[in-house]
Amino acid sequence: MFRVVVVGGGDTEWVACALGKENMAGAHCNHCQRSKKDFHLGRGEPWTLASIAAMSQTFRDEILPAAVGRKSKPTGYKGVKHPSMFCIPVHLWVSPILHDELGLVKDWLTRVEKFCDSRIETLPNEEVESREHLIILGDMLEDLLVEQDELSPKETVKEFENHLKAINKEIRSRDIRIPHETTGTLITVPGRVSPEEQQLITKLTWEIDSCKQQSAELNKEIKTTKETIEKKKRKLEELRSERDCLAESGEYAIDRTLSNHGVDRNVYHGKCLIGPHIQKLLERRVKVLDELETKFVAVRDQTLQKYPGANCATNEEIVEEMLFFSDVLQCYDISFALLRRTRTILTVQEIEELQGAIDELKILWPTQRSWEQKEASVTPKSHNLWFEVVPQLSYLGRFFHFMEDPIEKLHKLDKLTDVVYCHIRNYQFREECKQKQEATARHVEVRQQMEQVKQNRKRKFSPATIAKRESKAEGAIAIKKERRS
Repeated sequence: MFRVVVVGGGDTEWVACALGKENMAGAHCNHCQRSKKDFHLGRGEPWTLASIAAMSQTFRDEILPAAVGRKSKPTGYKGVKHPSMFCIPVHLWVSPILHDELGLVKDWLTRVEKFCDSRIETLPNEEVESREHLIILGDMLEDLLVEQDELSPKETVKEFENHLKAINKEIRSRDIRIPHETTGTLITVPGRVSPEEQQLITKLTWEIDSCKQQSAELNKEIKTTKETIEKKKRKLEELRSERDCLAESGEYAIDRTLSNHGVDRNVYHGKCLIGPHIQKLLERRVKVLDELETKFVAVRDQTLQKYPGANCATNEEIVEEMLFFSDVLQCYDISFALLRRTRTILTVQEIEELQGAIDELKILWPTQRSWEQKEASVTPKSHNLWFEVVPQLSYLGRFFHFMEDPIEKLHKLDKLTDVVYCHIRNYQFREECKQKQEATARHVEVRQQMEQVKQNRKRKFSPATIAKRESKAEGAIAIKKERRS
């Protein structure tokens, strides 16, 4: 008899859905009860199947009923909305090493770009104004959301409305029906309302109307602000893409340097590097950063020629920042070189080496650089690497990062099928799935939708066109008969 341990794996989004968590919004950890507000504090209380089930029951029985009537429904309670789909313990859901590596290196590259934008080149006035306006809009949105939170909650307004209904019902119960003196028909005489009741009715009515009016105005302002922010972001993206094409820009220098060393960030969504290219970057980090340092100096010199007196980085500052970025990449190289190994169990010495690199990252990454306005945030992938990976190694011994590959192939299907409800989202690619019948035959609504889409895809012809096609067919049949005879 052999003891078999079943483990779960996949990318972060799929694991979150399988565990009954909210979708991958980056707000909560899949393994411990930490949220993005306190990721930097370390590992929280580990999730268990029982605690997830309890949270999902609270969400279903208390949170959702209390939110009846709201326009925006809560998405979960402490990151949980359903019990786990599988009986695999939470600690046996393997950390997605490949996706952690992709996300962390992308964050590193984004930080390099921010350094370039703030200290290497002077941005066009239009882009500077757009960025400043975007910051102001972000502050406005944050203030509006805080003001919205400080309003009387909808539960309180509901209580006011119920209280007002109860008072009116009590007053109506005092009504009496008496015959009219002239006609003799029964008429209703309203019940007497005490001054205290009238004062309370006036106060409740004012509170309800005031809350609803303020809430409507705030919601309108929040919606408008969000739309403006999205427009500004799109405009900034256009301006940035235009700079990418200029040989003297820092963006072009970054892309050109990566390309010279076989690293292309345009082959994956969101300009994220793929696994083989990340390995090239980590292996050739010294040459990449040396070349990038040289090009940054050249771009800085061109900027000073174009804008004399511009506040750009000195040579010493560029060298210092390149050393910082090199140290971060070295920590990633040590960490993922060990975690990518799948054929041998990690030894105690290797785990200690991994922990040393992670400890160094904990110190390096959150450091607020001189050109930054705040410390770098701890993302879900950082939290996972820093606090979840090493504890899992104690009982797993190694990671099977290739378990994420099937989930990567299912990304196309994820656009089609929700993993919880099997709800078809995009029918166009469904024909490419070999498991089409197996995935959809169990759901009546899905089959109906598939049939409806199939009918909608058929070409629609006008009656005149149909008659014309039929006459052509009849003529072709007649000609064939003549030839055969």
